[in-house]
Amino acid sequence: MGQVNLPHPKLFMHSRTPVWIRRQTRLYEEKKMIRKSLFHSLALVLIVALMVVPAFGAEADAPAEPATLKVGDTLTDDLKVGTVDGKTVTLKSVAASPYSIFQFMTTACSGCQTELHKLLELQMDVGKDKLAIYPILLDMIGADAAKAYEAKNKYGLVYLLDQNFNIPPRFGFSYTPSFFVVDSTGKVLLLKGGFIESRWNKDLEKLQAVIK
Repeated sequence: MGQVNLPHPKLFMHSRTPVWIRRQTRLYEEKKMIRKSLFHSLALVLIVALMVVPAFGAEADAPAEPATLKVGDTLTDDLKVGTVDGKTVTLKSVAASPYSIFQFMTTACSGCQTELHKLLELQMDVGKDKLAIYPILLDMIGADAAKAYEAKNKYGLVYLLDQNFNIPPRFGFSYTPSFFVVDSTGKVLLLKGGFIESRWNKDLEKLQAVIK
């Protein structure tokens, strides 16, 4: 049988329409709905693909997260902080003493201040020519916080600034106080997070073990 050119399907809904024509009409309608459904499904898949592919591309092109430094690693040149006088320096360039302690702190943190005081006592014991201490202030107001803190405490320290909290995560820290110790080559000797005064003697022993 050749191809049957059917009028619009609605014309065949009359009860006197032959059965074979009504059957052809239903098949025609069913095929039409299937084609329409497939078209919509393919269109949806295409749209999702167009949305996902750029996302994967962006992820592939995004720079890798910097590695977290651990004991034994050396300070990298991308570890930069600000100074009170508005300059930018690398931690590696600052660590010129035989040993340097960089303490992450905020001026409103009482634990930070207590820990800093303990570190300064250690510095007095071993000598300033052997051990340098650099507070890295995370205060949002930066240099103004450092100046006010020094004016109040008169420690005579060189304060470094990291208002955006960029550096602590590089050492695995997400809180204050925390500090790390390096030698004159920038090699990380010790990492310490948090401060509990009752445990300080144990922490001090670890410090003394690396500051020989």
